[in-house]
Amino acid sequence: FHGALFAYNRNSEFAANTFFANKANLIRPFRNRNQFGGKISGPMWLPGIGEGTPIFHKDKGFFFFNYEGIRDPLSGRFNRTILTPTTRGGGFSFNRATAGAANQFCPSGNVNSVCTIPNLLAFGNSNGLAVPTTIDPVVTARIISQLPTQSNFSGGDNLNTAGYTLNRQQNQTRNTYTMRFDVDPTEKDNVNVVYSYVNEINLRPDADVNGFSVTPGVIQQSKNKTFVAAYRRILSQSMVNEIRGGLFTSEVPFTRTDPLPNFLFAAGATGLLANTFQGGAFTGGSVSNPENTFLNQGRNTKAFNFQDNADLIWGKHSLRFGGQLQYFKVNSYNDGGIVPRVVINGGNGTPSFTQANFSSIGGISPTQLITANNFLALFGGLYNVATQTFNVADRTSGFAASGVLSPYRYSNHSLYVSDRWSVARGLTLSLGVRYELFPAMKLANGLALEPVYADTNDIIPSLLTTNGTFNFIGGNAGTDKAYYKTDFNNFAPSIGVAYTPNFESGIGHFLFGNEGRTVIRGGYSQAYGNDSIVTSINNAATGNAGLGATVATQVNLNGQVSAGGPNIATPAFTAPPLTYLRNNRINNSFGTIFAIDPNIEVPMIEQYSFGVQRELMDGLALEVRYVGSRSKNLVRGIDVNQVDIFSSGFLADFNRARANNFLTGDPFCVLAGCQTLQIFVDGAGGPGRLGVNAATTTVSTTGRLARSTFINNLNAGTPADLALAYINSALNLNNHPNDLNPTASPFVRLLPNPVAGAIDVMVNDANFNYNSLQVELRKRFSQGLYFQANYTYAKNLTNAVGTGQTLFEPLLDNNRPELEYARADFDIRHVFNFNGIYQLPFGQGKRFLDHGGLADKLFGGWEMSGIVQWTSGTPITFVDNRGTVNRTGRSGRQTPQTNLTGDQIRALGGIFESNGTFYFLDPTVLSNPVFFSNAPGQTGNTPRAILNSPKFFNIDMALLKSIRFGESTRLQLRAEAFNILNNVNFQPPVTGQLQVITAPTFGQITGTSPARTLQFAARFEF
Repeated sequence: FHGALFAYNRNSEFAANTFFANKANLIRPFRNRNQFGGKISGPMWLPGIGEGTPIFHKDKGFFFFNYEGIRDPLSGRFNRTILTPTTRGGGFSFNRATAGAANQFCPSGNVNSVCTIPNLLAFGNSNGLAVPTTIDPVVTARIISQLPTQSNFSGGDNLNTAGYTLNRQQNQTRNTYTMRFDVDPTEKDNVNVVYSYVNEINLRPDADVNGFSVTPGVIQQSKNKTFVAAYRRILSQSMVNEIRGGLFTSEVPFTRTDPLPNFLFAAGATGLLANTFQGGAFTGGSVSNPENTFLNQGRNTKAFNFQDNADLIWGKHSLRFGGQLQYFKVNSYNDGGIVPRVVINGGNGTPSFTQANFSSIGGISPTQLITANNFLALFGGLYNVATQTFNVADRTSGFAASGVLSPYRYSNHSLYVSDRWSVARGLTLSLGVRYELFPAMKLANGLALEPVYADTNDIIPSLLTTNGTFNFIGGNAGTDKAYYKTDFNNFAPSIGVAYTPNFESGIGHFLFGNEGRTVIRGGYSQAYGNDSIVTSINNAATGNAGLGATVATQVNLNGQVSAGGPNIATPAFTAPPLTYLRNNRINNSFGTIFAIDPNIEVPMIEQYSFGVQRELMDGLALEVRYVGSRSKNLVRGIDVNQVDIFSSGFLADFNRARANNFLTGDPFCVLAGCQTLQIFVDGAGGPGRLGVNAATTTVSTTGRLARSTFINNLNAGTPADLALAYINSALNLNNHPNDLNPTASPFVRLLPNPVAGAIDVMVNDANFNYNSLQVELRKRFSQGLYFQANYTYAKNLTNAVGTGQTLFEPLLDNNRPELEYARADFDIRHVFNFNGIYQLPFGQGKRFLDHGGLADKLFGGWEMSGIVQWTSGTPITFVDNRGTVNRTGRSGRQTPQTNLTGDQIRALGGIFESNGTFYFLDPTVLSNPVFFSNAPGQTGNTPRAILNSPKFFNIDMALLKSIRFGESTRLQLRAEAFNILNNVNFQPPVTGQLQVITAPTFGQITGTSPARTLQFAARFEF
């Protein structure tokens, strides 16, 4: 029997603090991670079968068992906003807006002095507002009483709200069990079975983002089970066959552990309650929602695999052939929104103050008036918005307040044959081909909609027609419930060659050495894969409206939570086909169409390499190789309904209005030097004209865009966002057609398809090209020393970075796709790695103190190992994300203007400190800008990914002491240090690879890689 027991521990007592935590005088977060377990293996007694056999065999069977446990109690720091003591009791404080005499609420008559109304509800009643006289009991029980009473952190608005910080648990618990059984019933037969079970539980404060409890109200559990069985048979001296099959199941529920009330408080755009998150910024006038609003969701996965592989030796040929069948079932479920939610909000239905109510006591600013109305709604338990999500359970049922289930079904089948052919002495040729079949993914319940294509080989006309419809998936593919057609022609060839030169003399012998000291290798292969298929297809198909609906009452709703919450009627279900026109109306003239090319291909990647390996001396080899790969048909999502500001004259008139506004303060001026507008009109819109509301208005009315929205976009220089404001409007300001007025014609054509907003299509439009030079030096283990060092110089260019789960990466400008081609976000130009092991030359069998006893126990068995990584940084793109060419939602990677060359921009990089703030960009550019906003209709001339973030350097090391007790037992003591030098590797902010030039944190460094961590371990082996 052989076995081991082990235990590893990481404790914050032996860890360093991060650079920025030290700078802020914050203590190290607590951690006490324990990893422990053991294994045992040995012979398994099996009964003898047949005459003349022993009763039991002990050399025919073998068993193995392993257990590993992890206990990792973690905590994280979370910021919240709470009520001040006065506000908890129903009071409200504000800054006086006008000078005057002191009064009962305002002890000072000075402007901006603090005034306090001790009972806001009473003040509301005294001004004729129909609000309760006391704080709503439900609000008291579910909100106010759940908030801490005293602030312990800066934040809030210093009037009614204050900051609070707390630590919340993020514990991880994991148990892993693995068993294996091997049986050799005969000399030619082998059977093995493997079973593994993993049970993991994580506390998720990132899902319960609201609470003030130490333990979050959401747990995420993962139960993974794997079963594999294989039978191997030696058919002859030259042929072996193995049959293998397996099952993998994974249950990953995200479960709410808090009791579920009959309605939830939700954060609204202007409401008082705000959801909060780790490190979240405080918003003046808002208070953290103490309730857990999370609802259950998760996924259950099953994977089945069966394969048959054979090896055949035939002369100089080593053949391998076989195939496999794989089936996948993924059941994703989500209860999001099915419980009614109310937004505590003042105005638009609930009683609310006006400026006049405060005029006699010193006045109030418009911003604080909104806050006053929100607190009035909070104390009174008043809501003006209630929402609830309804879904359908099958294709024939109506809506119900139940969760959504997405049962995905897909598979992969393959056949292959390969040959390793020893052509001649020192020359080996490897040939092969693999056929991959990925049958079209299906949704078992068919509950997804797709746009209907008149021609599945040319889908764009059907997407841009105003008479388009949606129907259940399967029609475009020709197979019920399928998202697309099966791609059949996926043959993946491979070829490789290995040549060992054998020159006995001359220049060849000088270059390549003796036989076997040099190997020249080259190869080419293709591979097919459908990574991210579930998440990308889910985004592209289940988003079409019609099978799930959110009902919201937003106007003139004056509900009170103590009355029991909202009672939202179940909406009527309209069975498909549904029209684009209807979709556009219910989405404020900006309905999204999600589409999939029914002829979408399985992405194919080409890989190629060439290298030379040379043994420099015994045990030391140098290899230099070129490695490349590329693909021309990766999957991405694009938007074919781009906002068009050019062809209609919209941009030209925008620039005229902008010039007028800069000249006189009036975009419609008629003074000398003013330009006559041809599209925008100071009044109601009509054919060829877009209306603008009267001066000073902040709201839109029929046919007229709010004046403030119009002026703000002129000042910002964002014509595409102004176009969107006309398109995406509940008032249909550009007269887009819908199901109530299907013959309407837009006043100005701003979209290719006016009955849709975004038209997102999954297509094979992404590509990448990777090239690298790799140098590797290896020393095989001898005389107590092993090491490997390698350096890679690489470049990865792509038109779609592919780092998002949904693979939705629309172009900045569909007319200029070349703008997208740049370095990938994960392109690292230089990488150096080193790893090694060195056994100290002391103790029995070593150079020094080569004897047993106490000396060997003390000085023998010591071993050092380490890993060094040194890389250049990741690419950084400077961004002007305003809607100058396309709307802001499509301008996330638009670069700004610059008058610098690429080399000059790269010279600005480094690590800088100014006034206590650290930068990866020379901070002088903040006062002397070198990046400038684009003009309307313009995109930047700054290349994407032009600068690298700071380099990364890290050393991990371990020291091991092995103590032997006899020939078969030993104890290992191990100390490991991750980032042993505690090197500070600065990193940009979370969004640091896309640096918005107007952001307050532009160029700043706010994070580092992990600080030094020590881990101690003990391992007993027998």
